Amino acid sequence: FPNPATGTVNIELNGLAPGESRLMLFDQLGRTMLKQSVEEGTERLSLDLSQLTIQSGDYFVRLVSGQGTTVKKLVVLRP
Repeated sequence: FPNPATGTVNIELNGLAPGESRLMLFDQLGRTMLKQSVEEGTERLSLDLSQLTIQSGDYFVRLVSGQGTTVKKLVVLRP
């Protein structure tokens, strides 16, 4: 949240399985825009989208953990 996002987006990770997890942000063409390890016990991540060289549009956030893979759509709005 928020979605659509303009600056910072928060990602809730409640119930994340123990072990190594990875968060990735992809554009519509499947290009990786961000890749980040997630520490065990993390409940929320804040991503500063202003630090990324991305444009307005639809992106996909993928979380890979011991529980499997989850993908959610994120809409980014640039001023």
